[in-house]
Amino acid sequence: MNIYPKELLTHPIPLVGLTGNPETQISIQKKFENKFNFVSFTDIRPHKRTSIQELDNYIPGGIISGNWLIKHFYTYPVVVVSCHQFDFLNTKKSEKDILDQLSHLNECLKLRNFKSIILLVLQNAPSGFSEVIEEKITFLKRKGDFENKKGTFLIFPQNFPNPYYSRIESAIRNYANRIHKEEIRKIKKYQDILNRKTQNTLIARHLFKCGFYSECRIDFKNAIKYYQKSYQEVKEMINKKEMLTEIKTVLEVLNIKITRLHFVNKNFVEGIEEFHKHINFVRRINSEDSERDFESYASISQQYLSFAELLEENISRQSGIQPKITKNIGLYYQLAAEYAMKRQRAVEELLVKYEDQLSRVEKNFHTSQTFHMHLLDFPKLNFIGQPNLQFGFLQELSAEKNFRHSSQILHLLQKAYHHYSDQENSERLLISLQSKIAQQHLSKAEYDLAKEKFIQIASNFRKIQWDSLLIPQLLNLMECSIQTADQKLFVDTVLELLIPEFKHSLAQRIEYHEKFFSALYEPHSIFNKTFLPQELIFEMKLDTPFYSLIETRTHFTTTKAYQNDTLIYKCRFISHFPRKIICSQIEILFNIQKFDISLDRIQTLTHTESENSEIVLLPEQPKTFRFSFKAKTPSIIQCISVKLGLQNTKLTESEKNFVFFRWNPFEIFQKESFHPAKHPSRPIVHIQRPRAQMEIVAKMQTPPFVFEYFPIHLRLLSHSDHIISGNLIPKFIRPLGKCSIHYQSPTNNINSTSISLPEILPQKEYSIVLFAKCNKESEHVIRVCADYTTANLYQTSIQSDFVLDFQSPFKMDLKFFGTEIPSITTISRLSSSLGPVLNETPSLIINRPFFLDSCLVIDTHIPLKISNFNFVPNSGFRKIFGNSIPDEIINNPDLIQQNNCFSNLFSVLPSQEDSLQIGKFVEIGFVQICFSRKLFSFQKIQEDLGQFAKEWKEEDFVTKLLFKIPSAVVIKKDVLITFDPPQEARVGETLQCKLVIQNCSSFFHFISVEIEKNENFLFSGVSSINVDILPNENKTISYNFIPVFQGLIMFPLIKVTEFLENGSSQVFPEMSKPNYVFVYPPLGLDN
Repeated sequence: MNIYPKELLTHPIPLVGLTGNPETQISIQKKFENKFNFVSFTDIRPHKRTSIQELDNYIPGGIISGNWLIKHFYTYPVVVVSCHQFDFLNTKKSEKDILDQLSHLNECLKLRNFKSIILLVLQNAPSGFSEVIEEKITFLKRKGDFENKKGTFLIFPQNFPNPYYSRIESAIRNYANRIHKEEIRKIKKYQDILNRKTQNTLIARHLFKCGFYSECRIDFKNAIKYYQKSYQEVKEMINKKEMLTEIKTVLEVLNIKITRLHFVNKNFVEGIEEFHKHINFVRRINSEDSERDFESYASISQQYLSFAELLEENISRQSGIQPKITKNIGLYYQLAAEYAMKRQRAVEELLVKYEDQLSRVEKNFHTSQTFHMHLLDFPKLNFIGQPNLQFGFLQELSAEKNFRHSSQILHLLQKAYHHYSDQENSERLLISLQSKIAQQHLSKAEYDLAKEKFIQIASNFRKIQWDSLLIPQLLNLMECSIQTADQKLFVDTVLELLIPEFKHSLAQRIEYHEKFFSALYEPHSIFNKTFLPQELIFEMKLDTPFYSLIETRTHFTTTKAYQNDTLIYKCRFISHFPRKIICSQIEILFNIQKFDISLDRIQTLTHTESENSEIVLLPEQPKTFRFSFKAKTPSIIQCISVKLGLQNTKLTESEKNFVFFRWNPFEIFQKESFHPAKHPSRPIVHIQRPRAQMEIVAKMQTPPFVFEYFPIHLRLLSHSDHIISGNLIPKFIRPLGKCSIHYQSPTNNINSTSISLPEILPQKEYSIVLFAKCNKESEHVIRVCADYTTANLYQTSIQSDFVLDFQSPFKMDLKFFGTEIPSITTISRLSSSLGPVLNETPSLIINRPFFLDSCLVIDTHIPLKISNFNFVPNSGFRKIFGNSIPDEIINNPDLIQQNNCFSNLFSVLPSQEDSLQIGKFVEIGFVQICFSRKLFSFQKIQEDLGQFAKEWKEEDFVTKLLFKIPSAVVIKKDVLITFDPPQEARVGETLQCKLVIQNCSSFFHFISVEIEKNENFLFSGVSSINVDILPNENKTISYNFIPVFQGLIMFPLIKVTEFLENGSSQVFPEMSKPNYVFVYPPLGLDN
């Protein structure tokens, strides 16, 4: 429902320019499409910034420039990423392209401030290329006059993996934050010399820009501060009547931004208070022209709606919010609806007044269907909130004419009703909202929905004894009944609500019906022929000893008599229309349960001779009779009398009351020869049989884990429709392939359909709805079947009537607790029902050759006995520990059966760092596990599945799993940390220490340094600090320590952590080594 442009509502993100290699541009844009805005970088037009000397005579044209926003969202980037492929086989061409681009960037930098990132993707790189490429980068920087303050170079290998994208993102954010910080500093210089009395507009604009830049930097606290100051400056300009529309619009935009940022910071109370202050201030602003009140109503309604949606959206993301805050959401929707109704009434009055002028103006321009044209079209204007004065007031009124007011009001009322329905003691408020919803349905000519609402409201008014409000609702219901030619519904409702004593008096009810309809068809009736129905839809029910008479639109009466203990029912069809019913065929089904029945006689009373009248016992439906009546010509039926006797059945007095009829819906078919135009005064009755619907929910969980297959059997009656619905919930951990659900009929007499779900995702529920229709005069049994294809697994089809039961799953996970391997990686999953094996071997990168710790976790879900576990490292690595089954498993073999889990930890260390060549992939080792389980007799089966082997033995089976630890690539150490604490110190004297972090690579690194507490020293400074280190940059961190005790004491430990691209962290173990310092006593106490 929001009518504001996304540039004013969404969180601004940096604009990045892309140039160079197209393939790399596309990959970057796809990777960061939700994090940055992108634009193709070509040339930048010169930008002239107003000098400080020119500010005294500068006259701003408005508050917030639309062109300025467009420029920052779509035109001028703050960071330019230039993508190049550096081919070592053709270095001259690569160097020439890069130098040309650097020259172009230097020219653009003279016109506008931005930062550059030169992305080099290496091709055909030889071994030991690191030193070569660093020399090339140094040469290119010097040759292309590319200083470090202008940007940086990023070196990536060919087909670089996902972790490298994190470096691009970090570089972009770092440089964008620098640019925005510089812009804020420049704007503050302008503000220092502005006159607050005469230049409020310029001050408000500058503060908005500072808030915008702070929001780009994700500095929400300062962004709120700047937006609030800008709001106050604009608020002080409220007396400028010529700018009233622009001021109100800018205040509206600023309040939305402030409120949204408060909610993002989880300050819901502050955000709500800000909105209440703003909306109370705006409602007091009166327009000089009363004819423009609809604009104020529309603006206030939209602000309530935007705030309610904003509050609802943020509350849904949080938990533990005060109930007082959440219960008021319905109130904001209700207030938005009230102002929308005021807007609608004001517009309706103006449309009558300016009808002639509007018809002339609308020929000259294309009207918009929404309000706030000055907001929607802000890119076409210089400043936000300044209305288009080409056609003035009539243009906006024409836009209001085409706006769907009732749809918007209905949406707001329904949202308010939804939120109030969850609260206690809100019955009367809900009834009031229902009444307004029904009125809107009536104004939109949705009479069926309006009738339903008015009946419900009238019943609620009767319950709570609001009789004074009951009559208006009945009048509204009467209007709906006339429009839909359903006056009988109105009479029924009036009798139910106003004359309750007539509820069980059929004769009086029929009398009222006949009086009403007689008046309805009188020539001088207030309901003239324009409301005469052309077709009426009827349905019927039967009065039995157990079912009270359900009055619909046609009535049946029954009488019963006993002859020699034989119960005879007489069923009479009654039409309450003076002109009776015109039809040619009637079909009624009788069904009598519990007792045997026999046919007594059947009697039909009509004014015409019947062609065929019979009652037969249906062989395919026990205890069911069909009575059919066909006339030679369309007949006026006065009544139908059917007598059924239960003969030769001795019934007790109690059993007589249990005999009842069950009637199915029936049809009256209209002959084509009878045309309603020939008899305009006679209503035509068409009684339709509703479709019988059956809903069957089947649990379907896809294999190979657990698949519960319940065959669905449907018994289709002749000429019947059925809807089958089911839920398909895939339980795969990996995506499935395709799945199709269909059903079949042995006799092929059913129109069957099928549904196909491509690329089913795991843990997501899919609803399946099938529709079947039986065409023959018999019953059929259909069967629902499932075909599925699992991705990279196998294909099977289940089309049988038995339950297919798979055994419990077996899965094996490999957990890595080191710093160089992802936290959890699934190696294999093996179905215990001899299904195929999935093998996944993720890649592994060792940034530094330190300890490599891995933990093998076997989750069996079935009782197992681990007989052997062995880890064998390859050459170049040596095993630290492993190969042993835990003692608790050896001492208690049943433990794994209880927990269904076995784990073993093993570690390796490079035997010699020099033996591992940089950039070369190496094998770490392999693991072999044997487990067994008692089973029934099986024949010996041996299969080779890749790296897996399975051996089945009689009575026992032993499974050996043999797989390799993923291969690794070794990269040289690229960060050096130097920390040399002094060897001697003195109690009470300050000890200065320096920690030097050197970035030896061409990549960004993010380091965290933390000083652990130590009672031997007093520490002054920041104990924890995060450092971003640019390529080839050194960072020095100084600390001051004061020794407290004398003697040989341990120096405080310094924990240095690097945050890696894959989201994990790397701790430098060399910094965890203890360092000792000898502390002398204070001066004068040495002896």
